Amino acid sequence: MKVRGLVLSLMIGGALLLGACRREDAGDESVGIGGQCVRASDCQPDLFCVARMCVHALPSSVPTEAQAAPAAQAMPASDEASRVEGAPVASGRPAYAEAAPVGTAAATSSAGGLTWISVPAGAYQMGCSPNDDMCKLDEMPPHAVTLSAFQILETEVTEGQYREAMGSAPDNAREGATPPDDPVTRVVWREAGAFCRAVGGRLPTEAEWEYAARSGAKTRFECGDSEACLDASEWYDGNGENRKHPVRGKAANGYGLYDMSGNVMEWTGDAYDERTYANSPSTDPQGPADGDVRVVRGGSYRHGPRGARVSDRHDYDKGIFEDYVGFRCVR
Repeated sequence: MKVRGLVLSLMIGGALLLGACRREDAGDESVGIGGQCVRASDCQPDLFCVARMCVHALPSSVPTEAQAAPAAQAMPASDEASRVEGAPVASGRPAYAEAAPVGTAAATSSAGGLTWISVPAGAYQMGCSPNDDMCKLDEMPPHAVTLSAFQILETEVTEGQYREAMGSAPDNAREGATPPDDPVTRVVWREAGAFCRAVGGRLPTEAEWEYAARSGAKTRFECGDSEACLDASEWYDGNGENRKHPVRGKAANGYGLYDMSGNVMEWTGDAYDERTYANSPSTDPQGPADGDVRVVRGGSYRHGPRGARVSDRHDYDKGIFEDYVGFRCVR
């Protein structure tokens, strides 16, 4: 009996985690808490289908609207002195439900014609998107994150920009001429960081990268929930012809950023930890500082729709270089 009880507990625990990843909007015939179900869509909103029963299973780190509203209403919008720097102005709704304002282009720098986009301070729900049934365990749990303002490059760093700033191609670059407007690839993590420092920036944290990619959206892709939107916004395996493409070839996202989830993948500054979301700080979080394995974000011309999701995470040894891995910088 003890063994059966342990197995049942493990099954229910796993179902709770997976249920959070498979949440869907309920229909007219949805049932309430304690009701029988087969999938999340059988239950009323904010409930999950666990062990064929509708239950409450929202991650405790993500506030419900009822929890967030009283605190927001209690904060005077005009009381700038009492507001934490980087926190959003109170609105009576969960901060991550607000559509973030569109970023504006900063002045073009002199280093290779780099264009920096200003991303406003704000908050969002990081991790598995509400209607995403493709999420992996390392994207769980979804959690509320607040970020300070920062600037990010409009595009992935190009071959031409890299050569101008660094004086040569990456150490592992292929021989022969490379189109200057293609994203630079075959860069190891160290080289990506060195370029960013050379132009007055750094590699983004995971939280900054996802916030910029979402640009206020809560959908699985930066362009929406349907895979049909990818063709207009990303180079992925459905249209990429197994090669990288010049930057700005697809539509920009809400912040005016190109290729965040396609063309080539992008290094971040954070070391990888599959459990980091379980105890991540809520304000300006950073991944582990040390580690040989680093987080790579975004899809590429070699990846399918699952890799184009804004919450998708990859772990790459920082000494690896690939034809489909590049980077962009923040400051």
